[in-house]
Amino acid sequence: MVAIELTLRSIIAAGFCNAHFILCSDNSGVVGAFHAGLSHNAQQNSVLHRIICLLLEHSLWLTTIWVPSKDNLADGPSWGIFPIAPKFMHAAYIPTALCPFMSVI
Repeated sequence: MVAIELTLRSIIAAGFCNAHFILCSDNSGVVGAFHAGLSHNAQQNSVLHRIICLLLEHSLWLTTIWVPSKDNLADGPSWGIFPIAPKFMHAAYIPTALCPFMSVI
């Protein structure tokens, strides 16, 4: 769920508004919680609340779709394997609650 929030914050930092994005994830729990609008995990619900506030504030819409890990283009970066030249680099605001979990950005 935090990956969705950080992606959304990068989208906002790039200046997007009034737009629809399709986000593919290999995490079925995150996709399910996003579709349901809630999770059984309190921390995940806090992140989901921030995501919803950002979507409303910037008139953005996200559709999440589950994909197998082998088809997930973000699987490499999630393991620290980055492409030679990043295609989308915009500095995003990192909320204080997430800072302790950020080791390399």
